[in-house]
Amino acid sequence: MMQNYVASRNKTFKTILIALIGILGLFLVVGIYMKMQQNEKLKEWTKIVAQTAKDIKTEKGQELYAKGKTVEIPQLEYEQMVQYYQLNGMKEEEAKENADIYVKERYAIYADAVQNGYAATKEELNSYIDELKKEMHENKNKKTRQMVEEAFGTEDAYWEYEEILCEIDIPIRNYINDLGKKFQEENKNAKDEDWEKEFNKLKEEMVEKENFQLVKK
Repeated sequence: MMQNYVASRNKTFKTILIALIGILGLFLVVGIYMKMQQNEKLKEWTKIVAQTAKDIKTEKGQELYAKGKTVEIPQLEYEQMVQYYQLNGMKEEEAKENADIYVKERYAIYADAVQNGYAATKEELNSYIDELKKEMHENKNKKTRQMVEEAFGTEDAYWEYEEILCEIDIPIRNYINDLGKKFQEENKNAKDEDWEKEFNKLKEEMVEKENFQLVKK
């Protein structure tokens, strides 16, 4: 009935993917889907991403927020997400709660993807980065590109950071895509909300399986 779940359920599926793999780096897409339309917000977020990219290379980049059974969550990603939610108007406590949910879901799905044989090959990584670069260089994203160069010093420095994210993003993207296709094959008449409900259930199960424990500071 459908050859590609991403194409057939484009809006719902893209929203799910962006929510899980788009926020940390690809803020030009986040600007469209995640309430960062204002240039000042986008500029501030670009600076936050650039600082995270720098901190990854320091001792701070080794600090952990939580440990699961098979995967660990970097402290930097948690802190970055707290800032993201605050930038979008949340109070500190609410931002922390949402950041906690986000990073646990992201890494639980990644862990499950790896356990099921998903990984980012060099070819996939290069292809994915090329896709992002192409989007970055579209005329409509000229201002975003300028913000990137200003915050990171060079555009190359941004893509170096993006490659680190993509090593996790690609397995997540492929795994969710396949889960979606499988669900569609088994539920021919399913609606978008049926998949969303099923996906939320799967996320809860994955997070529960990892049994994340916060790292004491």
